[in-house]
Amino acid sequence: MRVVIGLYAYLTKINLLGLKNDLDVPFEYIRGIYDYIVIIKDKKTSVKVMQDGLILLETECGLEDISWHYVWLQKHVLSKIRILDAEDIFYKSIFWEKPPTIIIVADQGIDIAETFKKVGRRMDYSLSTKYFQKQYGDGLAIYTNVKLKDLSEVFENQVVLADYQNLTKVLLKENERIWKEVSAIRNEKKYNFHDLPEVIDELLEKRRVVESLLHRVHQLDDAILTRAKKCTIKEVLKELRMDDYDEMVRVNNYLLDQFEMTKDYLSSSLELIEFVYRENEQKALNILQVIFAIGTIAALIGLSQISNDRFVLPGTGAAGDLITYDFSGMLAWSGFSIVLGVIIFLVFNYIFFHAKKLRIMNFGKKRVLVQKRKQKAQVISS
Repeated sequence: MRVVIGLYAYLTKINLLGLKNDLDVPFEYIRGIYDYIVIIKDKKTSVKVMQDGLILLETECGLEDISWHYVWLQKHVLSKIRILDAEDIFYKSIFWEKPPTIIIVADQGIDIAETFKKVGRRMDYSLSTKYFQKQYGDGLAIYTNVKLKDLSEVFENQVVLADYQNLTKVLLKENERIWKEVSAIRNEKKYNFHDLPEVIDELLEKRRVVESLLHRVHQLDDAILTRAKKCTIKEVLKELRMDDYDEMVRVNNYLLDQFEMTKDYLSSSLELIEFVYRENEQKALNILQVIFAIGTIAALIGLSQISNDRFVLPGTGAAGDLITYDFSGMLAWSGFSIVLGVIIFLVFNYIFFHAKKLRIMNFGKKRVLVQKRKQKAQVISS
């Protein structure tokens, strides 16, 4: 039985060149429309890794050996691909979190229902064409009664389409998750002031993730357009209802719009919370100024502990004032003023940084009003 195990993670030529340096199995690097690496595992098994991230393991084996081949592929190929971000959703969802696409080319007598059951997939539809018969569902395609001599491009497009559909669902789900988490942050009833830096860091990390995904979706768009342009079996794909490149481009544009909206939402949320943080930080500084003023006044009051004594020089009749300082009194008052200042500082510090709760949406409304006033003032002045 001819079996193909396929994955498509939308990588770049740079990833292919890095893989070339890290493989621990013999291979051959071939240049062409797509540069690719060929690994000969054994007489019946070969692996093809293309520069845009399409990976195909083709072998002759029984259904019971498919899992073993996939584990080998993960260990000797997938784990060797260099990815800057280990949390890259393309890399994780395609290589490690979902089962691979499996294509089986078999004789007419194969038990279709039993094959789907053994592989652990569910059949969605059956299709009969002049090229072959096809049963497909849940990432498993079975081709029988095959009349085409070369199926390599059919395999490639089958894997690309299957993994694109899966990746689209993953991306939309991730975008929805981030949007909901940002909304929860914005709509949180109250925040402690000292928690705001952590909230800002969290939003910055989310924005980094969204920007990374935007970059990857742009790469995906380029990969789709390139594959559509270089496809040589468009009539065959049309018969197979796999001529979906135009639809893939439209879906990709939708993905880009969704992530751009999320990025804007994140940026506006960051600006709002930073506005809240700066405003309350200024209030805290004002409190420190008040405490400093209180301390200064207390010190001046301490100087009032100076005493003036009258004295007369004996035998001369000359008299004058003797200026003396009540050091013990001054020290006592100064100590009291310092303790009082510290207590006041601690009380206000607790109120503003711990006890006082900040509502983000209230500051958002306040910020909008401030901006409107500024705009109105600019219009009047012009």
